Amino acid sequence: MSCFTTIRFFLQATSLSKLQAEEKARKALEDDNKRQVDSIRAELAQLRAAAGTGSREAVLKVLTESEQRVKADMAETKRFSNHTHDYIKTKMTTSDFDQALIDRWEIVLQSPDGYVLLRKSKASYEDNSNEGLTVK
Repeated sequence: MSCFTTIRFFLQATSLSKLQAEEKARKALEDDNKRQVDSIRAELAQLRAAAGTGSREAVLKVLTESEQRVKADMAETKRFSNHTHDYIKTKMTTSDFDQALIDRWEIVLQSPDGYVLLRKSKASYEDNSNEGLTVK
């Protein structure tokens, strides 16, 4: 086996494992989205049933429970740091994840259940002529 054949085989194996990891992450995100859609449909059914009773209290109870579930989902975002990096652990479906990507956080790990670990280096602030004051 030549050196080039070995390198090509290694690169193909690495690409395959990356594709498998991406497929698992995509599947986890798809499953999480399906769970959210099912949850929204169930909450709408509860809301319709409460509205059908004509009771304001029943409607408020369903809305309050829904709000509590949303707050619990948002509480899934955890932030922590060490001496070199700040970290965020959250689900890919949260607005915190979207904001972290916009703020150029690096994805470190993705789990099949939809969680992702992001990090950003703690560095000194410096003036960047294109964007003003930014963190490296």
